[in-house]
Amino acid sequence: MEWSRDEYLDYMAGRRVDRPMFVELFGPLVGLDQEWREQGATESEVQLTAFGFDHVRRASIDVETGYWPAREEKVLQDSADDLIFRDSMGRTMRLCKGAATIALPLDFPVKGEGDWDRVKPRYQFSEERFSAGWAERARQAREKGALIVSHIVGGYSELRELMGDEEACVSYLTRPDLVSRYPSRVHSKPALGGRMIIPPVFQPFRDFDSYMALSALSMIFSSVSPSRAWVAPALTFRLISPSL
Repeated sequence: MEWSRDEYLDYMAGRRVDRPMFVELFGPLVGLDQEWREQGATESEVQLTAFGFDHVRRASIDVETGYWPAREEKVLQDSADDLIFRDSMGRTMRLCKGAATIALPLDFPVKGEGDWDRVKPRYQFSEERFSAGWAERARQAREKGALIVSHIVGGYSELRELMGDEEACVSYLTRPDLVSRYPSRVHSKPALGGRMIIPPVFQPFRDFDSYMALSALSMIFSSVSPSRAWVAPALTFRLISPSL
């Protein structure tokens, strides 16, 4: 069933929990939605709302909160077995055709302290990160009952995109100073008086929705996987606390 935005926010904030929210997290497997449509499935069936899963109507703020501006992607090698290309973060990626749908990085932008200075400008705040008319579109969607949301970089996921899983994890032990500076490196910009990427997204919506749901993010993130619990809470909270 469809939950109203108020029901969802009360649930996420723990103010009122009448029953657990029953959701399907990931949707159909890659390509399955197209197969279902070809077999005559309705859109509600493809979106899984026809099967009793709970859902809430959402409207996303049009803003880029991660690595920006994106680099131009470029194909380096295209064979029968592999596709090698340069991605939007400047990494060399390899896609094994016929065996995978997600390309894996062969190298990463951040290998040491000096690399942060080169990467940091891609995370500085700019009004150009927002598309024209984003605030008005969000207000209109909220007036129609939509939950206002915005995608933000993850406390761990963005770090592993920049360093790789192995180096990101090991660095918590071998180079803790480097990792601990990650949130401030990613979000601060002295020229703007310390303005950050994430807070300006939510500041016009202090009475809106997203920052309320973020208040539970550190708890949710640390409970998703025991292996992440020792990494996620403190770092995640440092990323989102200016928006709370």
